[in-house]
Amino acid sequence: MKLRTIHYFTAAAFLSFSFGVLRGAERFDHEVRNDVFAGFTGDQEAMVRALKKLDETLATNPKHAEALVWRGSALFFQSGQFMQTGNFEKGMPLYQRGLAEMEQAGQLEPDNIGVLAPRGAVLLAAGINSRGNPQAKMLIEKGIADYEKILYLQKTYWDRIGTHPKGELLQGLANGYRVLGQKEKADAFFERIQQELPNSPYAKRAALYFEKGTLTPAQTTCIGCHTGK
Repeated sequence: MKLRTIHYFTAAAFLSFSFGVLRGAERFDHEVRNDVFAGFTGDQEAMVRALKKLDETLATNPKHAEALVWRGSALFFQSGQFMQTGNFEKGMPLYQRGLAEMEQAGQLEPDNIGVLAPRGAVLLAAGINSRGNPQAKMLIEKGIADYEKILYLQKTYWDRIGTHPKGELLQGLANGYRVLGQKEKADAFFERIQQELPNSPYAKRAALYFEKGTLTPAQTTCIGCHTGK
């Protein structure tokens, strides 16, 4: 089983810090996000700093759901790095631990978008970009479930959410269902993008989907990720 790490974790950026209307000034992701994303793009020192902060937080509070989901995503990323070099002995335990920590975070705070968003993004992107992984379908289904829950939780203030977070959420759902072969659901989300986000980059991608019947990997990644911001 080989896991691809390309685009997988830059995708994790696009929701958890876009929802300013949801969260107050004390946001845990502000403490770790820049280092985590720098780590995802190859900065090993930044990843070490992020994991140190996450380990310290969890040593003080083992049930800190957001710290768990961030550490789980970081470990999941590291597992992909090992597997790409053929080192499954090191990669598989990290893969399993990363999944377990993200799952535990969701069990602790099942309605926390600060948990659902990064977990859903990581699982969706991993599943979509690792077709050779026998667990790809499971990863996509879990990611879709997180995004569907976010959509439900946001329904009362959906009109106050910006184009970027709306687009990333709807695009993630559309592409998840597309890769699963659930065309009717994929079409419905691509149509919703065109209706709710006209003249946006997301609407352009939706138009390409309806024209071509599919999208390239480059046409499914996050638009304007928040890395470093």
